[in-house]
Amino acid sequence: MTLFYITISYIIGILWGLYVKTTIVPFLLILFISYYFLPKNVKRYIHIIFSKKVFFLCIIILLFSNFQIAYKQKQYHLTIQAMKQVEEVEILAKVVSSPTEKTYQYTYEIEIQQISIESQLMQNKKILLQVKKQERILTYGEIIYVKGNWKIANVQRNFGGFDYQQYLQTQGIYGIVKAEEVQVISKERNMLFYIQQIAMLIKEKLYLLFPKKEAATLAGILIGDTSNLSKETEEKFRDSSLSHMLAVSRKSCSLCNARHNLFITKNEMPKKYYAIWINNSSGIFCTFNRSNSICITCLFYGNVWANSHNSS
Repeated sequence: MTLFYITISYIIGILWGLYVKTTIVPFLLILFISYYFLPKNVKRYIHIIFSKKVFFLCIIILLFSNFQIAYKQKQYHLTIQAMKQVEEVEILAKVVSSPTEKTYQYTYEIEIQQISIESQLMQNKKILLQVKKQERILTYGEIIYVKGNWKIANVQRNFGGFDYQQYLQTQGIYGIVKAEEVQVISKERNMLFYIQQIAMLIKEKLYLLFPKKEAATLAGILIGDTSNLSKETEEKFRDSSLSHMLAVSRKSCSLCNARHNLFITKNEMPKKYYAIWINNSSGIFCTFNRSNSICITCLFYGNVWANSHNSS
């Protein structure tokens, strides 16, 4: 149970930083003050659930994750401010996503390795690259030289309006480059490259077997690729409260781990290997979506499954 409490504390710290956008310290102070006014029987019940050691460990983890998010948000805004006056850039970068097709262009996520400006803030940061459709389609792992125009994403202009910059911040993306010139320098091949190749193969097979509309929906459900999904379909999923099916969410993580549990049970895998199997397979599953938060969630659910399996 200690691991469960620690994980929940870590997630609460992250969510507080992302959505409340303030430090969690004042809330904890109010919580501590409120504790002294609780009835004795309630305090006794709390002491049964939490030992002092676990309680203070959870507080430390909570503060750590909250300060970590606050620091990252501060660094993000500092980087955005430093890049506001930039108009034209030359970049050496690695392609880290499959293309998203628009009417006149393809959009890629790229990771900067070198940039023509003096600031080191953009080193190893992710940005969006917009390339005209006439250009060759880029693939995951390619090292490219890009010359183009730099722009910052639009912020929320009206109350309740869409804040594109806030959305990109949650994805760890710092800006957009509209390419004028793109050259492929080399191709990097590692484990992530081959995992992405598997994801692309799944996507290609879907488009061969099903009509375009159905294939786009299945790609969203299976590997979290919504690049070719129509706005109409997305709105239908949203109206039906099924948007979580089009991305790797907590629910899909738990379904993935449930399938692992069924596989292990049928094949009578020794209990001592259960956690190893489920952590590795869950890691590969969430790598399709290149998201640290999904990775943490997926591994958390995997360990819960493993602990429940070992205790049975």
